[in-house]
Amino acid sequence: SLAGASDGNPDNYWGWYERGYLLLEELNEFEAAITCFEKALSVEPNDYWCWFRLGDACRHLKRYPEAIAYYDRALTLRGEDYWSWLRRGDALRHLGDYPAAIASYEQALQIDLKAFSAWYKRGETCRYLHRYDEAISSYQQALRLEPDDEYAWYNQACCAARLGQVELVLKCLQKAIHYNPGNREFRSEEHTSELQSPCNLVCRLLLEKK
Repeated sequence: SLAGASDGNPDNYWGWYERGYLLLEELNEFEAAITCFEKALSVEPNDYWCWFRLGDACRHLKRYPEAIAYYDRALTLRGEDYWSWLRRGDALRHLGDYPAAIASYEQALQIDLKAFSAWYKRGETCRYLHRYDEAISSYQQALRLEPDDEYAWYNQACCAARLGQVELVLKCLQKAIHYNPGNREFRSEEHTSELQSPCNLVCRLLLEKK
């Protein structure tokens, strides 16, 4: 149980770790989880999982520089870990350091080329940098892995619109609507504003007809 997880023993590594895990993953009590992981690390200072979970807790609290530092520490212990590179990229993206985020996602992809999330997030981050060709390529890689993801189709349409690639825009929009015809989000002003291009009228008509 949570109450007895550490058994009152300050040197019980597993007790502190399990308590921290429950607080982080089940109860969303991130500050308390951090305290538990720090206590666990006082017993086992080279435990990869504690450093990784500390990074996750800080990321949830939007303490992104701390999260990155913890992920970096985890990576010194397990350099070929997909999840640490991915989450590190997420924290960097939230800080607006998009080139560094892309580099982290690419490290994750070196470990697992079949990771949908890393391809998708690389695409998103390239889009923020207006690197639309690269973004499209990343979305296409992601869609080879999960071809029914409507957001990857829609975001690819937005990038294609920026490049004036009318046929690709229409293809991607049709796919996005096919996989989620009831998604009103695609019709919101925030989303349709990304389709400003010579084919914008066609795109909006397509969206409004569904």
